Amino acid sequence: MEKCIYCGHNELNADTNDRLKCRRCGLVFTRPDYDDVNNILINAHLQPHDQSSNDNTGTVYADEEDTLNSAWQLMQAQAWEKALAALVPAAVPSQHPLEFAVWRNICQSAPTLTDNDLKRRSPLLGILHGNIQRLNYFLPACEGEKRYLLLQRLYQALMLLGKLEVNCLTNYNTASTLTDTTNGRRADMLVILAEVLESQNTDPEYGT
Repeated sequence: MEKCIYCGHNELNADTNDRLKCRRCGLVFTRPDYDDVNNILINAHLQPHDQSSNDNTGTVYADEEDTLNSAWQLMQAQAWEKALAALVPAAVPSQHPLEFAVWRNICQSAPTLTDNDLKRRSPLLGILHGNIQRLNYFLPACEGEKRYLLLQRLYQALMLLGKLEVNCLTNYNTASTLTDTTNGRRADMLVILAEVLESQNTDPEYGT
């Protein structure tokens, strides 16, 4: 039975574009992404869908923190393939589901920004945009430092994506109806995060 690679829920919706969406957490990923994560877990001798028990939750959290920190260094160096290979949760359910989903989306989308193929770029940006919109679903489970780190990581990653060069494919010199919405999508994602940050209550230790 196919299960979400981030929360472990066993009901996924599939569409004709080879995308899978979890009915519980709402995160979307492609079929190749699903296969890649599961293959990496299997090759690392981990069970792809073992529920993490209360006994090892702390260990999973620490392991995933290390993974995210290492992957962030690779992302800053724009080593997208290496970062993508590293961005695999230590267990399912993950202790950092949204960070893994969004960072993987960015690693997949970033190389397409300078391509001439919107049919490849747009669906990936659409998945990323949709997953960012799931932020309010995950926030209630995060408090204090965990919430601060989640918001900080999303901010850093979206700002990195926003700084990348884009090959704009809208041709204003012709009568073409093709419109490249890449920059609009990047702005929309930052707006989503900004609105969530603005709605946060004051935290004396981890202010937003």
